Amino acid sequence: CIRTQTSGGVLGLHEDDGSGRTTLDALLSKHPPSAAVAEDTLLHGPIDYVDPVIFDSINAELVRDVCLSLSGAAGVSGVDSSIWRRMCCSFDSASTTFCHSVAALARRLATAYVDPGTVMSLL
Repeated sequence: CIRTQTSGGVLGLHEDDGSGRTTLDALLSKHPPSAAVAEDTLLHGPIDYVDPVIFDSINAELVRDVCLSLSGAAGVSGVDSSIWRRMCCSFDSASTTFCHSVAALARRLATAYVDPGTVMSLL
């Protein structure tokens, strides 16, 4: 247990959690060590060329339509389908801007190299 108290602020990484361990130690104990890559899960050989123009059809209207048809619970983002619908449809011009931004991000991720560090918060 990192902390049993129900109120407070951000825990310091080197703060004692009450059991003689630091917050960092408690968090590290919850994550297994990394495993070696299984060779059969990697792609080998040439990569087929996909013309980037195919992704030009990803636009704000498509994002909005897809969000309206979604159903289901949240994934790693913590945003379920009802929140996606609300973000895409309930805030007039802000929702339109949001849909344009999601479409632009999707097109960029599909057509260009993006440094993983710059999109880490989306993963």
